[in-house]
Formats: sequence, structure tokens, C-alpha cells
Amino acid sequence: VELDHETGIFRVVEYYAVDDVGRVLNHEEIEGQIIGGVLQGVSQVMMEAVKFDERGNPMCSSVADCGMLTAVEGPRRVNADYVEFRSSLLSGSRGVGEAGTTGALPATFIALEKALGRRLSSLPFEPQ
Repeated sequence: VELDHETGIFRVVEYYAVDDVGRVLNHEEIEGQIIGGVLQGVSQVMMEAVKFDERGNPMCSSVADCGMLTAVEGPRRVNADYVEFRSSLLSGSRGVGEAGTTGALPATFIALEKALGRRLSSLPFEPQ
């Protein structure tokens, strides 16, 4: 990550993902699922938050109100690679939709902690 220590704004510069996807039926679909998952995991660290008022009522009525990463704020480069180890299913396939998200959240969180030089205690990371 790149972190501007004055403003507290950070950006993921580059992300590497390698996933075991089972038998590949469509290479473009696999890559898109991994990259989309990475964006979701990074988004959870950068901006996604459900906030409540003093009475416990949610202050957001849609995902857009809770913060959602776009390609503009996302990683500059996502290197998505995969290996094929057939599963025990008849098709040999595996689910891949969650693969990017599972690793991206902790990887981004740890990279941000290293850039800050201290531990974080909550998400999303807010510049202030």
C-alpha cells in the first residue's frame, strides 16, 4: 500500500492472488471472480461500514450508503493467477467467488498496519 501520512489516505498499489480453483471451465470468469473478490476485500478495509444512530437504527438504506469501492479507489494492479487441482466433485470444479475476498481483507489490513507502523483495532480505516 501507499499511505499519505499527512492525510491518512491510502491506496493498494499492487495485489497478488494465487488460488486453487479446481477444474477451469472459463478462464475469463475465473480471473474476473478473483479480481472482484479482491476489490471487495480491499473495500472492507478502506470504506465499508454499517453505522447506527444512538437508538440502534441503521443509518444506511443501501450498499451505496455504507461505502463501496469503485475501480478508481481500487488497487492499481491485481495479478490474479490460479492453479487447477480437481476437486472430488464429478465436475472437478470448486467455488471461486469468495477466493479473492478471503485473502484481500487480511492482506490489506496487515499491509496498512505495516505502513502505519502500528496495530489497528477496527475497520474501516478512517483517515482521521
